[in-house]
Amino acid sequence: MGRAMARAESPPRRARTRRLVAVPTVALIFAGLAALPATADTSGGANHVVLASVTVDGASALRSGVQVASAGSPTVASANIARAQSQSCTGCRAAAAAFQAVFVTHNANTVAPQNAAVAVNSNCTSCDSFAFAYQYVLTTPGPVYLSGTAQQQIAVIRQQVADATASGLPDDQLDIRLHDLAGQFKAVIDDGLRQAGVPADGAAYERAEIAPA
Repeated sequence: MGRAMARAESPPRRARTRRLVAVPTVALIFAGLAALPATADTSGGANHVVLASVTVDGASALRSGVQVASAGSPTVASANIARAQSQSCTGCRAAAAAFQAVFVTHNANTVAPQNAAVAVNSNCTSCDSFAFAYQYVLTTPGPVYLSGTAQQQIAVIRQQVADATASGLPDDQLDIRLHDLAGQFKAVIDDGLRQAGVPADGAAYERAEIAPA
């Protein structure tokens, strides 16, 4: 069984930090969204799904992704999902990390983002699974964009997230590293968001879960 790990963080300007729902609900979210592409969905916003699954003894599946997207539909239900599973193997490891930022660019009637991390060890021996999901949703009264410097910084963070996920760090150290990168990710967006003199208002959602050996 997995044990949830979460760490409080300082909120961004006019932002609030909330933790996600319990694992059974997370599983239902994933079941409904696993088949969705990580591209903009005009009916509900962008969806970002990172999957890592391993079934071979001694093997590893290490996956990560960082997405920045805009949503302008009446209902924004963008999902950010990280799922790692080690199944029917010995000494195997799965790790998944998903970072997502969504800019809600119009007055949506409903803003209901979903953020979930699911880590599962199934029928395996001495295996380890780790999942980390970080989502930052900002509401704005109109279109926004990131400065060129911010886009370059996010490209660097994307590579750092990939390197961390593939590093083989113990789960607790990987959790610390990804939390640090999540803070950098949010700070870059806060500093680099550009709009006609109107600040954006955002909320951060995060969840990390480990199913250790």
